[in-house]
Amino acid sequence: MKKSIKSIIYLICICIVIFSLFSCSSTKARGVNILSVDSIQVIEEINNPTLLEACMNWQLSKDDVKEIFNNAHQISETEKTRSYYSTPCEIWGTLEKDSIPFSFEINGGATITLISQDKTYAHYGCSATPCEPYFLIMPDGMSGL
Repeated sequence: MKKSIKSIIYLICICIVIFSLFSCSSTKARGVNILSVDSIQVIEEINNPTLLEACMNWQLSKDDVKEIFNNAHQISETEKTRSYYSTPCEIWGTLEKDSIPFSFEINGGATITLISQDKTYAHYGCSATPCEPYFLIMPDGMSGL
């Protein structure tokens, strides 16, 4: 009898852990509704033809942006400048997070800035492996290009 109670408790614990893992995987984007994704914005002059071509061919869909938010984590302004590259191109758009409207700027260097009422609200970085297909350059400890 004791062995079966222990087995049942063990199975319940396993189920709780599995349920928690699956429910936590999308909590970051929970409450986020992507309203629009605009075309590429070149935010500074690009003299490198390879980078110019990469920027002009870079595209993200609403589903891509949702996936980015699923994998991104909030970072400070300092971490953004010290740990992530910045590209001269961004994709802009709008979203609602917890029913609050925001503009966003996604930089090709794997960072996202949320803007509310013309003020920076938060910065996010997307350094996880699932982010790689969505950005032009991923963070690498600033080891150089």
